[in-house]
Amino acid sequence: MDEIAAANGVTNRVTHLVYSYHHADHVGAASLFGGDVARIGHEETKRLLERDGDPARPLPEVTFADTYTLEVGGERVELAWHGPNHSPDNIYIHFPGHDTLMFIDVVNASWVPIYNVNLSEDVIGYMGAPAIALSCPWTHFMRWDRNTAERGRERILRERTCWPGPYPCKAYGVSDRSAS
Repeated sequence: MDEIAAANGVTNRVTHLVYSYHHADHVGAASLFGGDVARIGHEETKRLLERDGDPARPLPEVTFADTYTLEVGGERVELAWHGPNHSPDNIYIHFPGHDTLMFIDVVNASWVPIYNVNLSEDVIGYMGAPAIALSCPWTHFMRWDRNTAERGRERILRERTCWPGPYPCKAYGVSDRSAS
């Protein structure tokens, strides 16, 4: 992190922490940032963290119901909740200046959707979430299972993840001949 910050002429100090949702495997070490970090999350995230009572996951000080725009260091981050999906509080995180959407634990490369239905608290919301993601403006996509952003809206959300659409499902051993 130090090298990346230095190469881009920015500080490596964390000032804001966005909760994608409340699960411990995503925010379980949020307390390590101490009290000088502004924590931001959906109002349902706060409610669920209050219920869980985990000191490693401090409550967000800033909450929102539908949308919230965070501006830090000349960058803008748009947070949006479009209904429950994998979790009742899972949000869409858009970086318009980088043409990037981050969406956690719904679009998982080469996973058949039915595999994750048992991990989702709202099956209908989970199955409808990729269509919502496609309605957002982005070229690059970030998901939980890789550290890199990928290109190709339809390719990511349809071909690689086996969501219903006009493309064959790679998880079944059928490749898409038109994929680059």
